[in-house]
Amino acid sequence: MRKTGIMLLGTLAILMLSGCGGGKTDVQTGEKTTAVQETGVTEAAASEQEQGASNEKVKLLLMHYAAEETKRSGIDAWVQSVEAQYPEIEIEVQAVTPWAQFASSLQTRIAAGDAPDIFMGKPSQFIQLVEAGQVMELTGASYLDSLTDVDRSMVSVDGKVYGVPIDRSIAGVFYNKDIFAQYDLTAPATLEEFNQIIKTFEDNGIVPFVRAYKDNIYPRVDFDSSFGSLVAKEDEGFYEKIQSGEKKFSDYPMFELQADIYAKRLMTIRDDDLGTDAARANQLFASGQYPMCITGSWAIGDIRKNNPEGNFGFFTTPWSDNPEENTLPIGVDTAFMASAQTKHPEEVEKFFTHLTSPEGVKQWSDNAKAPTMIAVEADNLDPIFEDMNAIIQSGRVVSKDSYPYFSGEYKSKFESDLQLFAATPEIGASGLIEMLEKDFAGISQ
Repeated sequence: MRKTGIMLLGTLAILMLSGCGGGKTDVQTGEKTTAVQETGVTEAAASEQEQGASNEKVKLLLMHYAAEETKRSGIDAWVQSVEAQYPEIEIEVQAVTPWAQFASSLQTRIAAGDAPDIFMGKPSQFIQLVEAGQVMELTGASYLDSLTDVDRSMVSVDGKVYGVPIDRSIAGVFYNKDIFAQYDLTAPATLEEFNQIIKTFEDNGIVPFVRAYKDNIYPRVDFDSSFGSLVAKEDEGFYEKIQSGEKKFSDYPMFELQADIYAKRLMTIRDDDLGTDAARANQLFASGQYPMCITGSWAIGDIRKNNPEGNFGFFTTPWSDNPEENTLPIGVDTAFMASAQTKHPEEVEKFFTHLTSPEGVKQWSDNAKAPTMIAVEADNLDPIFEDMNAIIQSGRVVSKDSYPYFSGEYKSKFESDLQLFAATPEIGASGLIEMLEKDFAGISQ
């Protein structure tokens, strides 16, 4: 079996103070010591009591929004290893889903001074927290040495590193090669070819896509899988200019183009998209009930869990009839940051060191089945990864982390409006633009 060295396409309660903090382990005052002596407690007993208190575990809280069981298994593997290596550390793991609820809870907890020690997310997702000094700076940390400068730049703000990137975000069209073969279809290179594939399935009474639109991030994932290519080509400042009010959606022909393409795709025959969550969508796609699913690399683990031998592939979501323009947006998917409020930075550093160690990287690769940022050896590369690697090696990729995205309430509103648009695509591109401009203006007021 060949070995392939691959770059696998690479708020809640805060920490509980160890032993309830120094209040119970500090040396008592003279007056209290006298009282202890009067009750007959010996100095040896007092010493033993103090030593016992000092041996109490340092408790960290890790908060995440991973919906995939495979990624949760990866986190659990990390925690077990760190706790075994450092018996003095105890890590509580709390999951908050969906992402919108996680983001809201995290920001509320931080504002209340009750932040988790470690939390999932990229600096670009929480730029306001970074700018407010609520995220620990990690620049120069030795556990980041295995990452490239480009990888570190994806979790940086103004040249300073604030996150530990774990795996890559690659969104596009996952497809069932066996179903495609039944209708003599191959992966498209252009929008026209893609539309013809969709029509072929419709003509044969087959619903082309399974969609996880019950989770409000997935309409955005679908939309951005090709729009990221347009942004990189036309104006990387798109999101920043819209959020600041410098520009409006209607100022960008590229947005109208993408909205029109998306609306037409939504108006094909569909099943209960808005009643299907990510876990169910992955199951349905893996079972062979649908030929295509527009999702991201984070779903591979769950798909393979449901069908390890499925004949699946991947292609870039096209927006143009020029194959060279259909580039694949890639960036960081999973990353972790630390709260600037944590009282245990040394223990946080130990956890982050494990994440980027060879053992930690392999644990994530084996459990999450995701394309890790740091190279790891794997036996028999998954065909889905082979397709992704072929695109990357072709050079037809763009970095979606090289420019800022919507943040805070703007990001949440963009996602919720796209979800609403998915339910009412008949309003067309102009209707979507009107809705977004009205809602974004309401946020800025």
